[in-house]
Amino acid sequence: LNYTIVVTNTGNVTLSNVSVTDPLTGLNTTIASLAPAASQSIPTSYTITQSDIDAGKVDNTASAAVGTVNVSASESVSATQSPALSITKTATESTFAAVGDVLNYTIVVTNTGNVTLSNVAVSDPLTGLNTTIASLAPAASQSIPTSYTVTQADIDAGKVDNTASAVVGTVNVTASESVSATKSPALSITKTAAESTFAAVGDILNYTIVVTNTGNVTLSNIAVSDPLTGLNTSIPSLAPLASESILTSYTVTQSDIDAGKVDNTASAAVGAINVSAFESVTATQSPALSITKTATESTFEAVGDVLNYTIVVTNTGNVTLSNVAVSDPLTGLNTTIASLAPAASQS
Repeated sequence: LNYTIVVTNTGNVTLSNVSVTDPLTGLNTTIASLAPAASQSIPTSYTITQSDIDAGKVDNTASAAVGTVNVSASESVSATQSPALSITKTATESTFAAVGDVLNYTIVVTNTGNVTLSNVAVSDPLTGLNTTIASLAPAASQSIPTSYTVTQADIDAGKVDNTASAVVGTVNVTASESVSATKSPALSITKTAAESTFAAVGDILNYTIVVTNTGNVTLSNIAVSDPLTGLNTSIPSLAPLASESILTSYTVTQSDIDAGKVDNTASAAVGAINVSAFESVTATQSPALSITKTATESTFEAVGDVLNYTIVVTNTGNVTLSNVAVSDPLTGLNTTIASLAPAASQS
């Protein structure tokens, strides 16, 4: 600030050794002689400090004294105050993958204006940060660490968005940071039969299907199917590490006993994930036959009499028999029964 001090002799006598001072600028000089009506101009200057800008003005008083005469003049120059803030928020971690992971943030508040700021309120609702910077000079910065613990909802959402703010007076600034989740959806499935074997038509095989979320993200609308038992259901929601057990059953047919086993595959699918589980239950096969031969005649008495026989072959086992060879050397019978179901007879 450049000042001009003008001292004028407004009396009728020449003044000598007029002392002129300006404490603010450090001026301390003497006018050797000043005639009536004469004036003396004295330049002086002052370099602004931060406290002047903070105060909003510079008040300055100069004085001139000679003998008993002492006069003063004041001048006030206003500051152009430009309060301003900036804020940044940076996460140390670029991603997260598990519940309980900790995201560490650094919030930096900078005074980008020209006036010292007091009681700057800094908050971060996500992390619970709520603090105050007592004083922040222009161009100065304050770093504040804060952290947040990841929840399952964050992984399911795929990211954590976080906004911090700094407020002082009418100045309100915010900074956002987003950290992405590493999503790893995965499923497993098991299928277990309560029975280790079966032996009869109508036997019930009882299965337990267990679907487990082996990933890190909650899965929705998991389709579970078992074509053999007719199961077709959906699991609405399955959290990581959670399992859902589903009961289903199947009634044994003759073809199952004939095949010697029941093979069964169940599957669980969601999105691009499709997993399956296989279970096989073995049949106890008990092939068996019985045969009877009965003559129609109870006696004979002459050469040429004809004896008529009825041969009955019965499947007394639990499995369908194929190509049953039936022979009678006496009568010359030699034939084959192509197929004979359990409990069925052929005469």
